[in-house]
Amino acid sequence: MIYKAQDAWFINIQAIKQKLFENNEKVHWVPDHLKNGRFLKSMEGAPDRCISRTRFWATPMPVWMSEDNDMIVVGSIAEIYDLDQTGSKQLEKREVSIPSS
Repeated sequence: MIYKAQDAWFINIQAIKQKLFENNEKVHWVPDHLKNGRFLKSMEGAPDRCISRTRFWATPMPVWMSEDNDMIVVGSIAEIYDLDQTGSKQLEKREVSIPSS
């Protein structure tokens, strides 16, 4: 593993916690015991939230290879549709092993 410093954005939950409690009182909970039970307990112990996560462990990478071994990493569903419409129907999903350096 490599640990390195990087920029991160957080939501300061502590600064808005009182507002969360006030809004919780306005919600009609079903079942009603959640309002002052499990949900309230989770808000009381809520840490600040990181909204700029960059984790990629265990995330499958959409790597596709053509018959002539061109490798494509698909970035979106729209890109899959574009590939299909440009005659790349011969692409197939394969296991790709990346040599470690």
